[in-house]
Amino acid sequence: MKRISLISIVLLIAGCTSAQPNNNLAANDNVNSNTRLQPAELTPVGDTSQNALDWNGTYQGTLPCASCEGIATTVQLNRDNSFTMSSQYLGEGDKVFSSEGKLFWLGRGNIIRLGEGESQPLFLVGENQLFMLDRQGNRITGALAEHYRLEKVQP
Repeated sequence: MKRISLISIVLLIAGCTSAQPNNNLAANDNVNSNTRLQPAELTPVGDTSQNALDWNGTYQGTLPCASCEGIATTVQLNRDNSFTMSSQYLGEGDKVFSSEGKLFWLGRGNIIRLGEGESQPLFLVGENQLFMLDRQGNRITGALAEHYRLEKVQP
């Protein structure tokens, strides 16, 4: 009788797990459609970067650049779901490009888009780091993949 109970419990637990692939976005998520944007106030159920991490703060790093030494980038994420982003093309003068606006949580609450529209940057939110994603919401791969990361600045 104990063996049957144990087997029943194991099958019950196994039946509750998800068979979703381990991608950044679910198969039916479309980051190129503004209809899938989810304001940060709407928190998905379960642990996500949005509700389980201390994601607000300042992130800095140097992103790769095809025509310059790199792009010095700073992103400030605020609890009120606003952001500011500044970028400076290294070796190309002192001009700093800035943008600000509302951030949106996509997919299962692990990816953010900085502003509205398909051309806005996407980031995967990790523990004390942001990973820049391509336009389809995928992690960037290849020789420079590790350089598409911004680290959180500790106060």
